This record gives sequence, structure tokens and C-alpha cells, in this order.
Amino acid sequence: MNTGGSCCGPQCYDVMRFQLLADQTLRTPSQPGHCLQNAGPGLQAFFAPCTPGAASQQWTYNPTTEQIATAAGQLCLSVGAPSNGVAVIGRPLIDGGWAVGFFNAGALDADVVCDGNCLGAMGFEPSQAFHVRDLWAHADLPDLPPGSNITLSGPLQAEGGVALLKIWPFFNATIPVAV
Repeated sequence: MNTGGSCCGPQCYDVMRFQLLADQTLRTPSQPGHCLQNAGPGLQAFFAPCTPGAASQQWTYNPTTEQIATAAGQLCLSVGAPSNGVAVIGRPLIDGGWAVGFFNAGALDADVVCDGNCLGAMGFEPSQAFHVRDLWAHADLPDLPPGSNITLSGPLQAEGGVALLKIWPFFNATIPVAV
């Protein structure tokens, strides 16, 4: 069982925990009663209600190659990017902040925005203000008031553009809002 981190915050690691059971199904506590289902070559696997004995929901693990494949051994799971090629991945830090990576594996330059849903998945409240720091530029970005989005200053370069930020909340403080 893998117990890695997630964008859900410290109380939500179940979305990153998977278990291969004796019935050859791959399951996660975040999706009770659902099994990982093979969608076919080159297609994204997804969680669907478990169907006992369904070949599309049966998996094996090879400890030598460390691969998870369909029970028939025809297709392996691999890491892939969302359809537009842009991903936002975060990990909680010990100080209450988050390290957040913005990745573009797509064929085109892309703008990346971490909106309220993205920030909410990290445990930030809509009423919370926070600091942002560009870790590679070693520069603080403007503090953001409640309800703000994080928008990178320019599009991420196609096929490998990356930005790495640290986001952390104001504790018991707010940013004055201009009226």
C-alpha cells in the first residue's frame, strides 16, 4: 500500500492510497465500492463500481519490474497528464504551507491558474489570505487576499514547462482590501 501525499491536505491522503486485493482489484479508500477499471490502450483508467470477476477491473503487480498491469498482462498503468497536458500537484509542508508544482506536458504553451477549487483542495478556506513564493526565482509574489486565484505571470512552455511555488496561509491575519 502506498501512503503518499495529495492536494487534499493532511486529512485526505486516501486519494493517494491504493491496495491490490486478493480478488485482483485495485481499490482506494476514497472511492468505497469502486475498482480501478482498464479503459483500453492509451486511455485513462478510471474508478467504476466494482463488478465481481470483470476482466477490465483485474490487475497484477510484478515486484521485479514494479509494474501494475492488467491481469492478462497486456496493458500497464503509467503516469500520464490530463488531456490538456497541464497538471497542478501539491504536497503539504511541515510549516502549514504547500509546495505546488505547475507542469505542462502538452504540445502547446498554456496558462495555469490555481483557482478556489485548487486552493480548497489544499485546505485553504475561501476567506483565507495567503503568501506565495516562487521557489526557483527565490522571490516573493504579491500576497493574495481571500478569494484570489494564483495565476502564473506567463504561459508555461510546451512539453516541459514547470513552475514551483510555496503557498502558505496568514495565521490570524488578513490583508487589507482596497475600497
